Formats: sequence, C-alpha cells, structure tokens
Amino acid sequence: MRDTLITKAEGAALDRLSRFYGLQKPLAFTGKAWRRALKAVVSGPRGTLGCTHDFIEAVYSDAVKSYQVSITQAAPQVVTFVSGPVGETDFRCTHSNRLVRVRFLPRSAYPLDLALPLPWRSRLFFVVGPSFIGGGGSATLTLAQYKTGYWDGCHWAAGANSIDITAEPTAATAYMDVLPFFYTEPTPGPVASGGDPCLFRLYAEETLLTCPPTYLLAGSGLDRDTVDVNMPDQGHMMDEANVSNTSPEPLDAGDQAVGPRPLYLPGGRVTSIAKMLSLLLVAGVRVVEVKHDFCP
Repeated sequence: MRDTLITKAEGAALDRLSRFYGLQKPLAFTGKAWRRALKAVVSGPRGTLGCTHDFIEAVYSDAVKSYQVSITQAAPQVVTFVSGPVGETDFRCTHSNRLVRVRFLPRSAYPLDLALPLPWRSRLFFVVGPSFIGGGGSATLTLAQYKTGYWDGCHWAAGANSIDITAEPTAATAYMDVLPFFYTEPTPGPVASGGDPCLFRLYAEETLLTCPPTYLLAGSGLDRDTVDVNMPDQGHMMDEANVSNTSPEPLDAGDQAVGPRPLYLPGGRVTSIAKMLSLLLVAGVRVVEVKHDFCP
C-alpha cells in the first residue's frame, strides 16, 4: 500500500512511481524534495503557471534560505530582518530582485485559538528594493505592492494580506523563504513583435545548475563517508607527477597540507530540470536553464 502512494513511497518504490507518471527522479535531488515535486504535477493541470512554479519550487526546496522577519502595517511593503542562517545578520544584494515566500498571520484569522495549529497564510512576493544594498547590508527589504500573474501584492495594512498587530501582537512575526530561482515565460504575446515566443527561461543560482564530479578513490571501493578525513572532498587525482609544478615537489604520501597535491576534476552541468519542464509545458515550448548571479 505504501509503495503505491506518492506521500508514502520511498527509495526504489518512489522511483517506480515517478516513471509511472512519466518523470525520472534526478539523483541530485532528495526524496523529500522530489516527493513535493511529484505531488505538484501529478494531480495538477500541466502546462499552467501554477503547476510549473510549484514543481520548480519543490525540486529546489533544499536550496531555500529561511529567515524570521517582523512586519507591521506602519510599513505596508517592508519586512525587517530578525534572524537567518548562521553567519547572516542582515539582508544583502543577493536578496534583491527575487521571489520570496512569506508565511504570516492575516487579520482574517483573528482571534487566534492557541489550542489549534496557527492559521499561517503563505504568499509569494517579489523583492523590489532596496535597489542597491551596499557592503554594509540592509535591515529591511521592500516587496512589490502590486499583484501580477507571477506574485501577490504586498500590503500589510489593507486588503487580503493585511495584519493588525494591535489586535494580535503575534502577527508581527513572520517567516520568509528566499527562493533560489525565477523564470520568464515564452514571449511575446499575440500582439507584440520580437522576442522568442517558444522559450521558457529558468534562471537559477550556479550551484543549482552544476553538480560535483564523482569522488575517485581507485581500487578501494570505499565511499566518502569511510575515507580518510584528510582526503579532498571533490573528484580528483593525486598529483604525484607534479603536473601542477609545485615547488618543492609534493611528497609521495601525505595529506592536503604536505602533498601529494590533488588535481580536481570538473563537475557537470545539470540539465534534467529542463528536460522534465519540457514534459510539463505545452508542445513546442523549449526550456533553457540560465546561470544567474543575483548579486553581480
């Protein structure tokens, strides 16, 4: 029974279900992320923007960065940094011009019944500012006020996404997930001229579009979890012939500090997401993945 359900199947059983629905699970993604992706498309209307977005957000869910933020109706389009990943104390230019998902408590949910799970509302917004964040960072981010077909409009003081921290102080706390991608649909429309009407562009951080090389340890049959901790993390060959022209020559044995020096092998480019998206979109639409630097 478990092996027939997307919500329960694991390992080989989940892979079989993927193939049954016409998709192949990429090795680079965890079972948890892939399960969310399957749930988004198996029962969803393929080719629609909502289904496509939910699929991309699911497969990239392991790369999402999460933050606790504060919100108030006095600043209707602003989120203020409270806490984030280890080492981050504010917002940087990498947080601008990208999609974010915010979980908050809307005014329509008051009064709260603390005996029940909190009625969080999840909305997709787009960060529009500050347009430039200097080296010192910023304590706040500004979200787009107006709704589009891609994201919701942010307004903490009015409308469907309003809050009232006077009536419910708990509503001042929210949680924001920074998504590591954005996309553009085929353009132009039926009236405009120019552009490419059959191209879906997926812009993602470089780490999402490249994969590390296979770890090499000739003849040992050991995996990374059991090799010596001093050995390199990535695929490599030891430079016993001193191809790297190190002076003095590396020793015949040792670790990374004393030699032999590792020659790292290049990784590959992930193309599986583009191939799967092509199956979800209408015939004739081509998908390209574009490496994007959110902070050039």
